[in-house]
Amino acid sequence: MEQKVVALVPALNEGKNLALLIPEIQRWVKDVIVIDDGSTDDTAEVARKNGALLLHHPQNRGKGAALRTGFHYLLAKGYEGCIILDGDGQHSPQDIPSFLKSGSDPKVGVVLGNRMRETSSPCRLSLSRGSWAGGGIARGRRAIRRHPVERAEQGHDRGR
Repeated sequence: MEQKVVALVPALNEGKNLALLIPEIQRWVKDVIVIDDGSTDDTAEVARKNGALLLHHPQNRGKGAALRTGFHYLLAKGYEGCIILDGDGQHSPQDIPSFLKSGSDPKVGVVLGNRMRETSSPCRLSLSRGSWAGGGIARGRRAIRRHPVERAEQGHDRGR
């Protein structure tokens, strides 16, 4: 059974990279969401033209806020998880199958990769339950199940 996974691509002035990046991501993940974090170039236009759904911040709020916007979307639309790749192309879409395979184990909640080291497989972290999401952490990539995103959102909302 195929999981419902979305690719989240936070982007700030990455129009020049997205035209190549989005089609590469779509080889493995059908739904690509570009979170335009206040770009002043053609990021939004290039994202749409290449078949990505666009979420837009009118002004730059930072990568964390862009990811949170993407997480809200994936939770609202019922995705089981996401793959996170930076809009600058530093995370190779060719690694997506490895993240999907590592994240297919229901005991795995988060999959981490490191683009600075050559490794045969990503690191997997087990969580108690949930679906997954993915991308890069620090200088790496990551995959995260839905449950950790939901849990983080619940914890964040408690302070309001």
